[in-house]
Amino acid sequence: KDYLHTMRVSSDQLLSVINDILDYSKIESGKLDMESEPLSIQATVEEACDMGAPRAREKGLEVLVDVGEEVPGWVRGDVTRLRQVLLNFVNNAIKFTDKGQIVVSAHLKEDFDEHRVIDGIPTTGALIEFRVKDTGIGIPTERQSALFQSFTQVDASTTRKYGGTGLGLAICKRLATMMGGQVGLESEAGQGSTFWFTARLDFSDPPDVSESSLLELASLEGKLAVIVDDTPVNLRILEKQLKRWKMNSVAFLDAQEALVWLGSRDADAVLTDMHMPGMDGLMLAQALARIKPKLPLVLLTSGVLPTGDEAALFAGRLLKPYRQAQLFNILARSLYVVDGQAQQKEAPAPTPSLKKGQTILVADDNPVNLKVVNSMLYKLGYESITVLNGQQAVASVGASLQAGGRPFAAVLMDANMPTMDGYAAARAIIATHGKAAPPIIALTASVLEEDRQRCFDAGMVGFLPKPLRIDELSESLERYARDSSAQSNLAPESVAVEGLDSERSAAPMYEEPAALAALMDWSRLEQFKEFDDEDRSMTKEVIALFLKDAPLRRADILSSLDTNDAAMLSLRAHALKGSASNVGAMALSDACGQLEHACKVSGWPQDVVAQIELIDELTDSTVQALQDWKP
Repeated sequence: KDYLHTMRVSSDQLLSVINDILDYSKIESGKLDMESEPLSIQATVEEACDMGAPRAREKGLEVLVDVGEEVPGWVRGDVTRLRQVLLNFVNNAIKFTDKGQIVVSAHLKEDFDEHRVIDGIPTTGALIEFRVKDTGIGIPTERQSALFQSFTQVDASTTRKYGGTGLGLAICKRLATMMGGQVGLESEAGQGSTFWFTARLDFSDPPDVSESSLLELASLEGKLAVIVDDTPVNLRILEKQLKRWKMNSVAFLDAQEALVWLGSRDADAVLTDMHMPGMDGLMLAQALARIKPKLPLVLLTSGVLPTGDEAALFAGRLLKPYRQAQLFNILARSLYVVDGQAQQKEAPAPTPSLKKGQTILVADDNPVNLKVVNSMLYKLGYESITVLNGQQAVASVGASLQAGGRPFAAVLMDANMPTMDGYAAARAIIATHGKAAPPIIALTASVLEEDRQRCFDAGMVGFLPKPLRIDELSESLERYARDSSAQSNLAPESVAVEGLDSERSAAPMYEEPAALAALMDWSRLEQFKEFDDEDRSMTKEVIALFLKDAPLRRADILSSLDTNDAAMLSLRAHALKGSASNVGAMALSDACGQLEHACKVSGWPQDVVAQIELIDELTDSTVQALQDWKP
């Protein structure tokens, strides 16, 4: 093992040198082309920090992300080169810092301006400044001017102690110049360093599906969070982030003070750091468990995550640097789940619809989903016809509208299906049949604002999040489904286009996991009682379908290792995620969601083998748990 470790380290160092030289030679020869594609500033910064995070944790360093509110959500640029410069700065900061923290920030220096001209060249893009500030060894003033030159480091002892070719910063300077920006640093010996660079990035509309923008979500609006951290910069970043989600916050530098405050006041959630003087995050959790056992706590730590009984004290645990989406998801989960049971407003028992006997077309490629939806429709008094992809949905709607056919009262359309997805199918149905087309209601596990808008842009009139709940389905069908016997002439486009307004519908369904949840959320199976018989026949059938379906979908994911096809792997992970969430298998659903997200954001994930191995293990554990389930 020792020999293999030495070979691996040596190989990594040699590969780094080769990559640097190849990049440098491409730049020198003018053969390095910059790409222009939509990218998220927030996601790009977080991805660079994610890559450096393991080394930071080994040294006990905190890595914090601070993206200004004024920074545009989406721009056009070369995400690979932008991330390369950021990662170089982050890795250097980690390399030369033994204790303290590293703050990676992005702020807007110049906004988009279609009339801007620089040196006679129209330059409309926004100028974004990225800064990486550390608490490391610092750099003497007399050595700073040579730092961005090729093959140069601070001094010979630095090279001997820390390694490196001295090419990295020179490459960063050239890349920043090619992106229309500059590089620089601010440092004093022994006082840490701040490396910065700017990039001129063009305007971009958000892509059709955006899983990194969390703006305009209202499910956390008005909630009060207590933040506890002994570092002021951490408090400032967290307060700013919660404000974006329209949350209220109260911040404390001392855990004991927070405990006293919470002793006489109520809050919706607590965000606490782990390592604090006097009373740490674990001690705070233990104290709060005695006085407010149902108050959700979210732990943020740059060290080892607590396990076992200690982990049970927290509604969620996140390793720093965490992604915005991770924090949002775990906060939303903690506000809707207490003691393992979903918090739900008492809803009246669903009653059969006044439109009983009407037929609903259900389009979904997942047998578990189809069984659940059809059982709910039967309970509500509807008949249903199922198809497995968008192409079949288009054909079924066409057949139903032919002479003598029976029009569908509504279509429940899954967004992600093979052959033709739900968006394309909805557009085709409306383009072909116009006002005669039945109302189309989206079914999707992605409920961010961009996903809602994409459904509405395709002509769908409603939006239902997965896993589906019978009260939401009933409300949506009462609102949108037509009475086909009345031959309504209402055009889909004239129906009020809006998402469900209930508090539940605005809640996120956790597209990207924050931390793996408990293996099973048994409350999901309990919800099936609403539309099941006394013997729980439907629930048993859904479980049987999952036990048959999950190993097949797991096999598809495993076989993806041979293809190196990120898009196909993402689709396969999405499919298993949907089945798992429908039966309450939250750990498996979260792991599949993480793999799906990684494939969409960065292509073929570097840790794909580890992620697939985790899904493999969780599938076995979930199957065993469901086999042992007793109604």
